[in-house]
Amino acid sequence: MWIIFGVLIDAALDTFDEGVGVGIFTALIIFAFFVPAISVGARRLHDIGRSGWWRLLYLPTYPLNFWSNFEVEHKSLYWVSQGFDIAVAILFLIWALTDGTKGDNRFGPDPKGRSAE
Repeated sequence: MWIIFGVLIDAALDTFDEGVGVGIFTALIIFAFFVPAISVGARRLHDIGRSGWWRLLYLPTYPLNFWSNFEVEHKSLYWVSQGFDIAVAILFLIWALTDGTKGDNRFGPDPKGRSAE
């Protein structure tokens, strides 16, 4: 929702940069929410008993997607980066929809207060 707000502000003020693919306000919003998004995602992964380090699986997608936009001779890198991005997004969607572990796990107590029985 905030990114849509940034895009609308960029469109209204004509600050969209076609070379980079985003405007200044959209970029500021992305940077502002980057660390909190990593934190929330790590806590969600802890709920299902997975390490928060899995959140770093998204990191290769950013330079791959950025570099593939400038690769004009071979579009294969573009399709590889998009395929990896989609695969990671599906994996995290599945994990986000998975019910948390019942009872305590190695990351702490169950936030819902359920017992392991």
